[in-house]
Amino acid sequence: MIREARALVATSVVVAVGWLPGGCTTSRTAATNGSLDAGPRTSFPDAGTLTNPVVRCADAPCEEPPGSGVLGARACCIDEDRCGLRAPALRDACLPRGNPGSVDLSCPVRSLRDGTFLQGCCTPRGECGLFDRFADLGCVPPEPAATADSGDGASDASVACRFDPEATCRSVVELPCDGPEDCGEGRACCGRLSHDSYDRFACFASCSDQASSTGELWLEVCHPGEPCADPSLACENAPPLPAFLGRCYANRPPLPEAGTLPDGSPPRDAAVDPTPNADASRLPHPGVACGAVTCGDKCCLADPGEPYCAENGARCACAPTAAARD
Repeated sequence: MIREARALVATSVVVAVGWLPGGCTTSRTAATNGSLDAGPRTSFPDAGTLTNPVVRCADAPCEEPPGSGVLGARACCIDEDRCGLRAPALRDACLPRGNPGSVDLSCPVRSLRDGTFLQGCCTPRGECGLFDRFADLGCVPPEPAATADSGDGASDASVACRFDPEATCRSVVELPCDGPEDCGEGRACCGRLSHDSYDRFACFASCSDQASSTGELWLEVCHPGEPCADPSLACENAPPLPAFLGRCYANRPPLPEAGTLPDGSPPRDAAVDPTPNADASRLPHPGVACGAVTCGDKCCLADPGEPYCAENGARCACAPTAAARD
């Protein structure tokens, strides 16, 4: 005797909440809803959607940092009841958000394996740490001396600095040039673009050669509207550069050869292009541009803050008064 049976199956799976070290919990739900039909048409169960784990401290959810992708920062629990952040690329500990301290160019810079550069900062204890400009950790203090290691065998804990409670900027960059005239014959002024920010400016024989040898993105810095070393590039301003600087980049659309433009107007001709690549009659500007003024030595770019001049080899800081004290 042959028995024939048909069944309708509906399943629902829930992953329970579990305790993690440090008093944190994560909750994650996966729902599976579907049916199996013994008839000619067979449908397969839907695996459902998994939500990201939610860290909870003292039964309160913790917010993930907005820029967690760069340093891998994730929410964690401090003393089992306070939300914090852990960024293994900086320090393998759960730390509070907004650690006090500001960028300090006297402290070492660290380069991560993926090419990310982190500026040094000074903590209230007068120790050099690393500033997290991607998430919310602020000035991350160094590891204890017994375990401190920057990844290449060099310890950060022994580096001292002078803490300035009035220094509140997230970035300080020195601008020693704003065009090739500041670098000497045959050299170019170059800026390094990293994660939507220019974190270094320097003179090299070639910006493109520097980029090729380091695997970093170096662009020629120039006066907007003036020639680039490569005549096929245009010198134009573009964020995140300040308005008084330009960079050479092939970001202009090619000119039509014939016919008309989509709006029916005649094509532009290079000889009458209203935005020419350069004006050969313009001469290089003496000194280094710095907002509304020109510096004789270098310009200091602080974020946040207005650009200012640092003369006689003074190191740039968050504010001109801090630079003068160095």
